[in-house]
Amino acid sequence: MRGVNIYRPNNDMTKGWAVQFNLGFDRRENVVVFVEAAKQIGPKPAPGSSSSPFDWGNKIRFMLNSNELGGIAACIRGIHRKTIKYIHQTGEVANQKLGSFTLDFPQTDQEKQYGNWKLELFTRQNGEDKKINAFITPAELYQILILIDFSFMKNFAAPPRKREKVEEADVSADSSPS
Repeated sequence: MRGVNIYRPNNDMTKGWAVQFNLGFDRRENVVVFVEAAKQIGPKPAPGSSSSPFDWGNKIRFMLNSNELGGIAACIRGIHRKTIKYIHQTGEVANQKLGSFTLDFPQTDQEKQYGNWKLELFTRQNGEDKKINAFITPAELYQILILIDFSFMKNFAAPPRKREKVEEADVSADSSPS
């Protein structure tokens, strides 16, 4: 599967996070982007280690459709100069899932200095709140934009049409006006 993976393990195990953006398909076979995020629960692994310090069993997961991806792309490209926030709500009242996906411009002086964008993922399921604040660099944001563009190409690119033969009109010297 194609995707963008951003990992930020930290020496302080309560502050690290990981976010993955992956292409997938919805029930109607449209290309969508799944966003999965997890908090760090273990020590920062040594370089080259295959151990994962992230709690993928309690991940936050969103599916972004083409309308939402279009809004995110417009925000990243500067066409839409406001915070993007999508609220997802599913399920019955007793088992309700509520979530939000927020992408925000750099606000503080430090965020502006490094160009970092804030990605906030929130979900409430069965009365439990989960929230991850991730800071995305411009290079990572650009990779996400390419993934979004690729999803649009997959969804909207029409299959090639067979060209019809166009018959040329017979224009001869005899048919010209005198």
